[in-house]
Amino acid sequence: MKLMLLMLAMLPVIATALPSETLPVRLLDMDGKATEPVVVPKIVKPEEVWRSRLSGEQFKITRGHGTEAAFCGVFHDNHKDGVYACAGCGLPLFRSDAKFDSGTGWPSFFQPFAAENIGRKEDRSYGMVRTEIHCARCGAHLGHVFNDGPAPTNLRYCINSGALSFFEKGAKGPDKVYFATGETGLKGLEGLNGISGSLDGRPVTEVTVTADDFKTLFGRALEGGATAVFFTTPVQEAMARAEVARLKKGNDVAIELAGAFTPNSDGKQR
Repeated sequence: MKLMLLMLAMLPVIATALPSETLPVRLLDMDGKATEPVVVPKIVKPEEVWRSRLSGEQFKITRGHGTEAAFCGVFHDNHKDGVYACAGCGLPLFRSDAKFDSGTGWPSFFQPFAAENIGRKEDRSYGMVRTEIHCARCGAHLGHVFNDGPAPTNLRYCINSGALSFFEKGAKGPDKVYFATGETGLKGLEGLNGISGSLDGRPVTEVTVTADDFKTLFGRALEGGATAVFFTTPVQEAMARAEVARLKKGNDVAIELAGAFTPNSDGKQR
């Protein structure tokens, strides 16, 4: 009996020590191409965290399996070149060159950015049998896929704008990136006008950087003791994961889409 009680007491410790579930996905490199498959952790967050990270409409769609009104989504009539990513975790989902006007009132695509990045499951709601699609990494509901699309796939991925973010092709930034600093601060970023603050309750330093300079900056941050990087563009994620793999720091540095940043009252880097 004592042994059983001891084992039960250890369960929370054992559970936290287990590695998180992972999956292979393809990311977006600096040349606008899909990377080779990269193994990343699946993302699971409490409802209150999703509510704090997403707008009310985004939460209703991605976490509540809702549907926005036809012809009302911000990306329904978007004709710019670029990549559409998951609003919840930043995973690339669709390219603009696969987008077409289906006449339905929702953004429509004939193929995804990468098959690995899209999950599917049967949806029997509202008395219909459909194929629901979701972000493979964070499970965000995106929409449905139908067999009435154009060649060459003959598929129509019918997607809610509220499930997506858009990154225009050729945009050079500058963009924000956030490094977890810990209570003692972060070395290696001196002179970059970093702003100290918090993100999801963690102390971070906000830095403005172009994609061309990101690799050097990221290396300096790792050398300075950064334990996490919160990216704001898909290219930042691909570069960060490549650098972490090169330095063999995969178990030491968390990489995740940035949420809302709150600067410290003095706005200074710590």
